[in-house]
Amino acid sequence: VTPSKNNFMPYRVTVVGPERQDLRDNAFELCLFNECRFDSNLDVKEFWKERYFKKGIVPQFDNIRSCSYLLVFSQRIADTLNPWQKYSVNQGRKYEQMDAKNPYLSFKTAALEVGMFAANFASMCFENNIDVSHTLCFPSETKYWSKFGIENDPKVLLVMTIGNGGVYRQDAVAELEK
Repeated sequence: VTPSKNNFMPYRVTVVGPERQDLRDNAFELCLFNECRFDSNLDVKEFWKERYFKKGIVPQFDNIRSCSYLLVFSQRIADTLNPWQKYSVNQGRKYEQMDAKNPYLSFKTAALEVGMFAANFASMCFENNIDVSHTLCFPSETKYWSKFGIENDPKVLLVMTIGNGGVYRQDAVAELEK
């Protein structure tokens, strides 16, 4: 249900299911690390203690640990061609989605398509009373995502959680304001 420029789908979706709490915990830690490296000079443990633990609040991305499914979207360099793409390449056509030497040529395309896919998928989830959330507070460099099998992709683009929330942000804020 989501269009793709030249039918390449220059992204990969890594799905982490309920049986992989270790990976969901790792994704949470990556988000905390990323927030810390931008907001503080403290080490991550001290940052956690000062920003969250002492104040009795949870990070906005805490749902990563408790979601049913975690989707990690990464930019993919296309290496398998359909017959039309093969024909076009043989005729001299160059596709940015295939350029492993300069993957950032297709970065905007991949990001746009991930956004469209995520929006379409979220609509389907909402129709079935399933909550979703999107997170961008994570390191996008794939060297941090090797535990997820994401090693050769240029960038991680989006993290999306799927499931039914137990506590929603607006409820947590209301509790803090009491």
